[in-house]
Amino acid sequence: IALTLTAHVPNGAEALWSTGATDASISITDTGTYTVTVTEDQCATTDTAKVATEYCDCIATFPNAFTPNGDDNNDVFRLIVVPACPISDYQLWIYNRWGQVVFTAVNPEQGWDGTFNGVKADIGTYMYQVSFEAGSKGKMHKQKGEVTLIR
Repeated sequence: IALTLTAHVPNGAEALWSTGATDASISITDTGTYTVTVTEDQCATTDTAKVATEYCDCIATFPNAFTPNGDDNNDVFRLIVVPACPISDYQLWIYNRWGQVVFTAVNPEQGWDGTFNGVKADIGTYMYQVSFEAGSKGKMHKQKGEVTLIR
């Protein structure tokens, strides 16, 4: 974050920021609540600015391969996204080479463990299709791709 907050300080008035600064403007580099009080003669007014980060849009990706072999390293095929990014209306479908659905999910934290009907799926390439809304503005994402299951 790199912002400048500026208060309207008339000639002869004084500003006092919650940071201790007394200039009309302050530069900030962190989130938080910033307050300024402007005093002129016997009159004073206060204003507050809350600075926060939010993910207006999130970069979301999927790995192109995974290895569900129980070593706790890349064992599940799932969405990779910044943890603080809000995801909604999530739908994931994974298909085998014959177009049969082998996995579906509506929770972005749920991933495919490489099984189909309780049995280890064959190694090979699978197709996936995903749609979801991401970020604070709910931007719609739709994506198709391939994932290779390696054992």
